[in-house]
Amino acid sequence: NYNKPIEFGNRALKMSRDPEIMVAVAQAYYQSGNNKDAVRVMNEVLESTGKPKENQLLLIQAACNKVGDNACVAKVFEKLVVYYPKPDYWQNLMVALRKIETNDLQELNVMRLATHVNVMKNPDEYKEMAQLALEQNLAGEAQSVLEQGFAKKVFVHQRQIDVNTRLLNAAKKEAAADKASLAKNEAAGADA
Repeated sequence: NYNKPIEFGNRALKMSRDPEIMVAVAQAYYQSGNNKDAVRVMNEVLESTGKPKENQLLLIQAACNKVGDNACVAKVFEKLVVYYPKPDYWQNLMVALRKIETNDLQELNVMRLATHVNVMKNPDEYKEMAQLALEQNLAGEAQSVLEQGFAKKVFVHQRQIDVNTRLLNAAKKEAAADKASLAKNEAAGADA
């Protein structure tokens, strides 16, 4: 009967905003299925304390997930990687950030972060990052990410290898053309 702990907990909170009671009330809200109030109470706990406890952040993340609030989930995973930087939290942060509607450049930045913290494992992500880089006229970056994918042996099926080899060759060709025009662009910039 979670209504009783919620009722008595809220009475106690009217007298004192004790963080432990707030966590107990938030847990009762969560267990009763009232995830919106669980998130509200836990966010208040986070604001009133310094470094949040890992289990508190996980409670908020679970409640945000049940509510379907991807921005809230991403925000919690951001805090988790700041205070408890585990590879699983980085991986989950990347998934949460990719679920938020963004533009191509923001998506590319998320993928850059994923490669930097070494949590990009899916071959389709390497391909997608290379394609986004090419669309942004960043052929050298597309070449680099595909070469990383091949070096890590993420492309295992022959079809993946063939498709990404063609994409890598296109990126190399475009990067070479960009390199050739650098001197010309540098001179034009100096003249301007």
